[in-house]
Amino acid sequence: FKKAMICQAQQNYALATYEFSYVLHLEPNGIHASATYEALSVLDQCQVNQIMLLASEDKLFRIKLNHDPMGTLRERGFYLSEHGLQTFLEVSSQMIQSLPETCHYRAYN
Repeated sequence: FKKAMICQAQQNYALATYEFSYVLHLEPNGIHASATYEALSVLDQCQVNQIMLLASEDKLFRIKLNHDPMGTLRERGFYLSEHGLQTFLEVSSQMIQSLPETCHYRAYN
């Protein structure tokens, strides 16, 4: 549990998610279970926000995400919890399709 907390503090979300998932695998009803489930939920939400931001800015990523979500997420270093991944896969196509087709960048002097 402590290693996962350290990874989360260092913003290494993929490793933190893995470590929290491992804690739940070892002791699903242990002393840290409630905090671990909450931490996983926060990490999943944080990563989904990053994924959607990247998809809104990177057309190639968006296309790849649409065709092979799991492979694309792994390729970019995202690691969602089992529940987070399942939820993301259920709603990702709708979220991605709601993004604008092209991104407009504004240049400031």
